Amino acid sequence: ICMGTVMCSIIDKCGRCFHEVSPEDSAEDLGVIFHKGCLEAGTKELQRANEIAARFGFPPRVPQWDP
Repeated sequence: ICMGTVMCSIIDKCGRCFHEVSPEDSAEDLGVIFHKGCLEAGTKELQRANEIAARFGFPPRVPQWDP
């Protein structure tokens, strides 16, 4: 039984949509588990955000993970 700790709430859940992830539909990026579709969608959104930021002279945003 999960006692509300951070680790129990994220172990088998997608880092983007927070739904349960099955092993055959999972992808890992920077130590976080995602649904394959969620990872692809997030990557596309980040690319789009970087394109918009570049128009205004901002440097690209690179995801950082501090374990």
